[in-house]
Amino acid sequence: MLTAAAAAAAAAAAAAEEEAEAEAEAEAEAEVAQGDEWVEVNGKPKAGFSLEGVDGWSLLNGQGTEFSLRIGPDYKRNQKKAASAMHIYQPVSIDIFKRESICLQFAPKLTLPPPPDGKGTPNNTGLPRRLIFNVAIPQEAPSFFSQPVDGACYQMVLTFATTAEALAEWKAGGSAASKLFTRFAQTAPEGVLPTSGDIDLKERLKLLPRIDNMKALNLGYIAGYNGKPVLLTKSGSIYRGDDYMEISVNTFRFGIATKKGMASVLSSIGRRAEVHLALTLEGRDDSELPEQTLFALRVNGVDLVKCAKDADDL
Repeated sequence: MLTAAAAAAAAAAAAAEEEAEAEAEAEAEAEVAQGDEWVEVNGKPKAGFSLEGVDGWSLLNGQGTEFSLRIGPDYKRNQKKAASAMHIYQPVSIDIFKRESICLQFAPKLTLPPPPDGKGTPNNTGLPRRLIFNVAIPQEAPSFFSQPVDGACYQMVLTFATTAEALAEWKAGGSAASKLFTRFAQTAPEGVLPTSGDIDLKERLKLLPRIDNMKALNLGYIAGYNGKPVLLTKSGSIYRGDDYMEISVNTFRFGIATKKGMASVLSSIGRRAEVHLALTLEGRDDSELPEQTLFALRVNGVDLVKCAKDADDL
C-alpha cells in the first residue's frame, strides 16, 4: 500500500507528465508555421492541404480600400458611399472541398494556422485573431421546382488572421466599425436560424464579391451585379472557437436568380476568373458608420470543380 507521501508524489508526477504533454502540444501548434507550412496536430489535416500539388493558382491579400462602403451622416437619406479603410484580417490559407452535404463547422476538422504573433502571445481584445470563412455552393444548377437548403456542394474554406496588437490598435482608435464588430464578435447568436439573441446583429454580415477581369471573360451579362453587396441574412451563421470565429455561408439559401447566375459563372469561366472578395458588417445608424472591410483577398486560377477534394470522411 502506498504511503500518503508516495501517493502524493505519484499524483504530482502524473500531473507533471500531463502538463508536459499539454506544453508539447501547445509548442507543436505554435510552431506549425515554420517555412509557411503546417503539420497535422491530433490527426487533423492542416488548413490548406486540399490544394497542395495543384499548380496555377494563387491566394493574395486583397485591397479593402477598393470597395466602396456606406458612410454617414444620414446614409438612409443621402445614400453616400466612399472607399473603405484598410481591412483588418489577411488571408492565410484556402481549401476547396466536395461533399454530399454541407458542413457548417469546418474549423474543428482542421489544424488551423496559429495566430501570426504566436499562440503564446496573449490576446485580451475580446476579438478573435483568426476568422474562418466557409462557403457552400451547390454542385448542380438549381431548379425552379426544387429549392433545397442542403445537398451536394463545393465548399471553399478560407482562413484569415491578424495579431493581438493590430486588434488592440483598431479598438483603441474608436472607429464605428471596430465597435460594431466587437458587438458582433461577442454577442451575435451562433448557429443556423437562431431563435434568441440579437438576430438583427447576426444578419449584418455583408459579402462583397467582384471579378476583376470581367471584360476578358466576356461576362457583360452580369456586369451590373459585379461588386454588388450580398447581405447574409438567413444564409449566414457563426460559430466561436479557441481564438477564432467561423463564418459559414449556405448559398443554397440564396434566391433562385442568384444561384443560377453563380452556376453559370462556375461552369463557364473555371480557373480563369480573378476573384476579389471582401467582407464587412452593415452599419445602419450614424453611430455605426462608416463601414469597414474586415478582410479582403484575391483568388486567381482556382477551378472550384476541378480542384475540389472529396471531404465527406473529414
